[in-house]
Amino acid sequence: MRKTKIGALALSVALASAICVPTTALAANYNGSEQATQDSTGTKAEDDKTIGLDGTETTLTGTIKATTLSVSMPTTVAFNVDPGATAGVADAAAGDTGSGASTTSNKHGQFTSPTNYKVKNLSRVKVYAYISGVAATSAATPGTTVTPDLKNTAPTYTASNRDQMMIGIKSVAEAPADFSTDTDWLTTSTTKYYPFNKDNKGEIEASTDGTTPKESDAMMIYGQVNPAGWTDGDSFQIKPTFTVTSTKPTV
Repeated sequence: MRKTKIGALALSVALASAICVPTTALAANYNGSEQATQDSTGTKAEDDKTIGLDGTETTLTGTIKATTLSVSMPTTVAFNVDPGATAGVADAAAGDTGSGASTTSNKHGQFTSPTNYKVKNLSRVKVYAYISGVAATSAATPGTTVTPDLKNTAPTYTASNRDQMMIGIKSVAEAPADFSTDTDWLTTSTTKYYPFNKDNKGEIEASTDGTTPKESDAMMIYGQVNPAGWTDGDSFQIKPTFTVTSTKPTV
């Protein structure tokens, strides 16, 4: 299931996201009447035991191996960038006239985040979601297209490096405090990045009925772009790949 959120844009950025679901299987393992206890692979039962006159306790081990994961999120997300606003991850400063000046819910200075940017879990098991890769491309829209050069440390902007920028995707609760922590920011070398619930490896609770989804915290767009050299309508594109698994990641 895919959902799309597209908002009006001045300087637009589209994030095209993919869900990769590892192949697993759902099974409760049981191998027969007296052969009740299996090893961890579910392929071998213990040797038969003689049932005594007073009865013999047996053990049935059912192993859940999650399987069909039903997870959805927007695959195209548009948001506005105002290079004239003050770059920052705190609330827009008084006097700013940029996109975030009038709302304290915008904690990203130059960026106006999309609404309802969440991962939704309809699976009957909890899942773990993270960004496993990032591509940066030019966007096929009106205006001058720019291929972003993503940085995880703040660039020194000049007229010749308009393509350099910092982009992060985080929930408000885990918003970057500043631009100095490199793991808060996406680059094309990113392989394991948690946009939400980082302490629990991007965990999203299981749906209780398979119909009503459990949702991640809403994700916001953070970062900064070169304040100079842009024309209204210019565009660029970031493509993070989201991986979803039923197995909790170790790192």
